[in-house]
Amino acid sequence: EGYFDLMSMHAHGFLNAVATMGTALTGGHIRSLKGRASVVYALFDMDEAGRNAAVRGFAVMLEEDMPCRVVELARGKDPDEFLASSGKDAMKAAIEKAEPLMDFYLKELGKKIDTSTPDGKSRYLDGAIEYLSKIKGVAEKDHYAAKVSSIVGISAGTVYEALNSSSQPSSGGAEKPLKSLYSQTGGTFTR
Repeated sequence: EGYFDLMSMHAHGFLNAVATMGTALTGGHIRSLKGRASVVYALFDMDEAGRNAAVRGFAVMLEEDMPCRVVELARGKDPDEFLASSGKDAMKAAIEKAEPLMDFYLKELGKKIDTSTPDGKSRYLDGAIEYLSKIKGVAEKDHYAAKVSSIVGISAGTVYEALNSSSQPSSGGAEKPLKSLYSQTGGTFTR
């Protein structure tokens, strides 16, 4: 995110690191990276604000069809603090363990929504569909549809039915049936 994080990454040999310098991640940022990298490793602070920034950045990554993996640092540290306390090898290990952004998103969604109730299952499905519908690759979409099916305990066919209905234009100018993730989770995430 910031100057010290970027300088610390470069000082420790991670020369392909770039930073948004505190601004929101945009499509322009991703398009700039697209010709230079086949995958982006997102390294946000792992406090609540950083996790929310990762989720907000998810939509941008999907819109630009840019593969992304999320690097999670232990104990909510930012990259500068993490490198100072744990070193270069620990950062390399964290990067190697980075998970795809959709897996990170589904995990974060599961922390906010109890899927043991019918209402929770519905809210989780709505939140998952919001991003699942934006995945362009058929194999990747199918993989995550099966994962959501397993998490919520419903058939994959039901997930696809929800996907299909979310892509239908709303009638009479009515609002889309999907609520924003922000309202579904009590205001802890924003889009």
